Amino acid sequence: CFTSDVDRRVGIALKRCDRHAAALQVLSFATSSPTRPFEIQDLCSLLHQSRTTLFNGCKEKFNMSPLQVVRTVRLHQVRHALMDLEFCTEHGIGGVAGVASYFGFVGRSHFSRLYKDEFNETPRYTLAKRRLADQDF
Repeated sequence: CFTSDVDRRVGIALKRCDRHAAALQVLSFATSSPTRPFEIQDLCSLLHQSRTTLFNGCKEKFNMSPLQVVRTVRLHQVRHALMDLEFCTEHGIGGVAGVASYFGFVGRSHFSRLYKDEFNETPRYTLAKRRLADQDF
Protein backbone atom coordinates (compact mmCIF):
# COMPACT_ATOMS: atom_id res chain seq x y z
CA CYS A 1 0.00 0.00 0.00
CA PHE A 2 2.80 2.45 0.88
CA THR A 3 5.43 3.03 -1.75
CA SER A 4 8.20 4.25 0.50
CA ASP A 5 9.17 4.70 4.14
CA VAL A 6 8.60 8.45 3.83
CA ASP A 7 4.86 7.84 3.40
CA ARG A 8 4.71 5.94 6.68
CA ARG A 9 5.75 8.68 9.06
CA VAL A 10 4.31 8.26 12.51
CA GLY A 11 4.44 10.85 15.26
CA ILE A 12 6.43 10.11 18.35
CA ALA A 13 4.21 9.10 21.24
CA LEU A 14 4.37 11.48 24.18
CA LYS A 15 5.20 10.30 27.67
CA ARG A 16 2.35 9.85 30.12
CA CYS A 17 3.37 12.93 32.14
CA ASP A 18 3.28 15.04 28.95
CA ARG A 19 -0.18 13.74 28.07
CA HIS A 20 -1.37 14.50 31.60
CA ALA A 21 0.09 18.01 31.35
CA ALA A 22 -1.91 18.51 28.15
CA ALA A 23 -5.05 17.27 29.94
CA LEU A 24 -4.45 19.77 32.74
CA GLN A 25 -4.07 22.52 30.13
CA VAL A 26 -7.49 21.56 28.72
CA LEU A 27 -8.88 21.95 32.23
CA SER A 28 -7.12 25.30 32.63
CA PHE A 29 -8.43 26.67 29.31
CA ALA A 30 -11.97 25.57 30.12
CA THR A 31 -11.80 27.20 33.55
CA SER A 32 -10.22 30.46 32.43
CA SER A 33 -12.47 30.96 29.37
CA PRO A 34 -15.99 30.17 30.56
CA THR A 35 -17.79 31.80 27.65
CA ARG A 36 -15.48 30.78 24.82
CA PRO A 37 -16.78 27.87 22.74
CA PHE A 38 -14.23 25.10 22.32
CA GLU A 39 -14.10 22.34 19.75
CA ILE A 40 -11.46 19.67 19.71
CA GLN A 41 -9.63 21.34 16.80
CA ASP A 42 -9.46 24.60 18.80
CA LEU A 43 -7.95 22.83 21.78
CA CYS A 44 -5.42 21.02 19.57
CA SER A 45 -4.34 24.30 17.99
CA LEU A 46 -4.15 26.20 21.29
CA LEU A 47 -2.16 23.48 23.03
CA HIS A 48 -0.10 22.40 20.02
CA GLN A 49 -1.12 18.79 20.62
CA SER A 50 -2.70 16.12 18.47
CA ARG A 51 -6.26 14.95 18.98
CA THR A 52 -4.94 11.58 20.09
CA THR A 53 -2.64 13.11 22.71
CA LEU A 54 -5.44 15.25 24.16
CA PHE A 55 -7.91 12.39 24.12
CA ASN A 56 -5.52 9.90 25.72
CA GLY A 57 -4.32 12.43 28.30
CA CYS A 58 -7.85 13.37 29.35
CA LYS A 59 -8.96 9.74 29.44
CA GLU A 60 -5.98 8.77 31.60
CA LYS A 61 -6.21 11.77 33.93
CA PHE A 62 -9.97 12.40 34.18
CA ASN A 63 -11.58 9.35 32.57
CA MET A 64 -13.34 11.73 30.15
CA SER A 65 -12.80 13.03 26.64
CA PRO A 66 -11.48 16.61 26.27
CA LEU A 67 -14.92 17.93 25.39
CA GLN A 68 -16.44 16.14 28.37
CA VAL A 69 -13.87 17.87 30.57
CA VAL A 70 -14.87 21.25 29.11
CA ARG A 71 -18.58 20.44 29.53
CA THR A 72 -18.13 19.33 33.13
CA VAL A 73 -16.19 22.48 34.01
CA ARG A 74 -18.93 24.59 32.41
CA LEU A 75 -21.65 22.74 34.32
CA HIS A 76 -19.86 23.46 37.58
CA GLN A 77 -19.51 27.11 36.57
CA VAL A 78 -23.25 27.23 35.82
CA ARG A 79 -24.02 25.74 39.24
CA HIS A 80 -21.81 28.31 40.92
CA ALA A 81 -23.49 31.11 38.99
CA LEU A 82 -26.97 29.84 39.84
CA MET A 83 -26.08 29.90 43.53
CA ASP A 84 -24.37 33.32 43.37
CA LEU A 85 -26.77 36.27 43.13
CA GLU A 86 -23.85 38.71 42.87
CA PHE A 87 -22.47 36.99 39.77
CA CYS A 88 -25.86 37.07 38.05
CA THR A 89 -26.36 40.73 38.93
CA GLU A 90 -22.87 41.75 37.75
CA HIS A 91 -23.35 40.04 34.39
CA GLY A 92 -27.01 40.96 33.91
CA ILE A 93 -28.11 37.35 33.86
CA GLY A 94 -31.55 36.26 34.95
CA GLY A 95 -32.92 32.76 35.31
CA VAL A 96 -31.68 29.34 34.35
CA ALA A 97 -31.86 29.93 30.60
CA GLY A 98 -29.78 33.11 30.88
CA VAL A 99 -27.06 31.45 32.95
CA ALA A 100 -26.96 28.40 30.65
CA SER A 101 -26.73 30.61 27.59
CA TYR A 102 -23.96 32.72 29.16
CA PHE A 103 -21.82 29.59 29.58
CA GLY A 104 -22.48 28.36 26.05
CA PHE A 105 -25.31 25.86 26.46
CA VAL A 106 -27.90 26.38 23.73
CA GLY A 107 -30.38 23.50 24.01
CA ARG A 108 -32.41 23.97 27.18
CA SER A 109 -33.58 20.38 27.50
CA HIS A 110 -30.12 19.00 26.70
CA PHE A 111 -28.55 21.36 29.24
CA SER A 112 -31.11 20.45 31.90
CA ARG A 113 -30.49 16.74 31.38
CA LEU A 114 -26.70 17.17 31.60
CA TYR A 115 -27.08 19.30 34.73
CA LYS A 116 -29.35 16.78 36.41
CA ASP A 117 -27.00 13.92 35.53
CA GLU A 118 -24.09 15.84 37.08
CA PHE A 119 -25.74 17.20 40.24
CA ASN A 120 -28.81 14.99 40.80
CA GLU A 121 -31.10 18.01 40.76
CA THR A 122 -32.52 20.30 38.12
CA PRO A 123 -31.02 23.74 37.54
CA ARG A 124 -34.38 25.24 38.41
CA TYR A 125 -34.25 23.51 41.80
CA THR A 126 -30.73 24.87 42.44
CA LEU A 127 -31.95 28.39 41.65
CA ALA A 128 -35.00 27.94 43.88
CA LYS A 129 -32.74 26.86 46.77
CA ARG A 130 -30.66 30.01 46.34
CA ARG A 131 -33.73 32.23 46.26
CA LEU A 132 -35.07 30.54 49.36
CA ALA A 133 -31.74 31.04 51.13
CA ASP A 134 -31.71 34.71 50.06
CA GLN A 135 -35.15 35.19 51.64
CA ASP A 136 -33.95 33.74 54.95
CA PHE A 137 -31.40 36.54 55.36
